[in-house]
Amino acid sequence: MATSINKELSGETLAKAIKELNEVPEERDGAIEEFRSNIKESAAEEKNKEDFSLLRLDDNAFLLRFLRAKKFRQDKAMEQYFNYCKYRTRFPEVFEDLSLERVKYVFEKNIIGLYEHPLKNGCRLIFFFPQRDVLSDDFNFNHVIGALFLLLEKMLEDPETQVHGVIGVENWEGIGFAQMVKIQFLVRNETKKLMELFQTAFPVRMKGMWTVNEPWFMDIIFMFIKPFLTEKMKDRIRFLGTDYSCLHELTDPDLLPEEFGGPQLPFSCDYTIKFLEGKTEENKD
Repeated sequence: MATSINKELSGETLAKAIKELNEVPEERDGAIEEFRSNIKESAAEEKNKEDFSLLRLDDNAFLLRFLRAKKFRQDKAMEQYFNYCKYRTRFPEVFEDLSLERVKYVFEKNIIGLYEHPLKNGCRLIFFFPQRDVLSDDFNFNHVIGALFLLLEKMLEDPETQVHGVIGVENWEGIGFAQMVKIQFLVRNETKKLMELFQTAFPVRMKGMWTVNEPWFMDIIFMFIKPFLTEKMKDRIRFLGTDYSCLHELTDPDLLPEEFGGPQLPFSCDYTIKFLEGKTEENKD
């Protein structure tokens, strides 16, 4: 039996969902039922192309993520849902046995983390520090991807985040030539996987991908990434250098860690780990 949607949007967020996402509150349940029916009708044809399992088809709140991400366009949402299911089967090195326990060390090394404070525009902010582990012998890029998607999955349990979206900020300070060589190898071998997952399969509204403190050779790295980007994603990538004003306009600068021009201690994932542990306990109940 389908689960109910038990988290409602705040007034301001609901107005944004209506204006930007074509969401009609009175028609929401009907749209979900139509979405579920469309998936069932098309599943056999899709499975003829590639074997995969339908995931959480009875979970209304889960299906709603795809509708919101695609502005309630049934065909686009269904394509994304099928991609989500396919990629979770296609990339077992990322998704098999994916749990906080498996990827917790990525957060403990402060490689990827959630900024504690929602931005003024409602978006949530994810920080990424590629320099913090890229040269270690036990570096596993699949675990980094898994950690990112585990974090996004848990963030999207909040309907406010589904509507407002997410901004990612990479801080490349301290990246030298040796790290660049390894990053370039990772980009060549893993970026296609990451971009496919991120752009075509995951129901998140990416409102920006910003880079700060990028090194001179960032143009070389971006040259390898660019062919895998959609035009929309290209438009949302910004190279900011040491100009943190975009961040300072969206959050109180006094709350930012020192890596982003704020007075706070260096960024750590203590809040992120507590957030994920809390979500894990919620899901056990």
